[in-house]
Amino acid sequence: MILQLADRFLTEDDRSYVRDFGWVAHPAGGYANEVAKELIANRTKLEVIGGVTDDTLSYAYDEFAVVRYKRKLYLFETSGCSCPDPTETWTVAGPFTKAELLKEIKSGNYGGYTLPKHLEEELKRVVDAV
Repeated sequence: MILQLADRFLTEDDRSYVRDFGWVAHPAGGYANEVAKELIANRTKLEVIGGVTDDTLSYAYDEFAVVRYKRKLYLFETSGCSCPDPTETWTVAGPFTKAELLKEIKSGNYGGYTLPKHLEEELKRVVDAV
């Protein structure tokens, strides 16, 4: 899913159940590395280009989001059982150039869940929209 321009920027209050990809860089989640800290601190400046959600899962969730910040791209991911809110469990990889991120997705060299082929192709289309 590629988000419309009006829907690409987060607000302080956005959460996963309020809007698509509202979990991205939410302060309640994420691991405390320096990249994550910077993205959390600048959450409202992140441009969420879009992402994919695996709708075939039952009692679980798996989502990936492509984000642009300071002309670089980041791949956010959240997955787990249906118990926690996705804001509690996200990770981020990057920064990447467009070519680097496409290579990363194609190689499957990202944390967490491995995307089914059709979702991998959809995620690559999101990156192409940058």
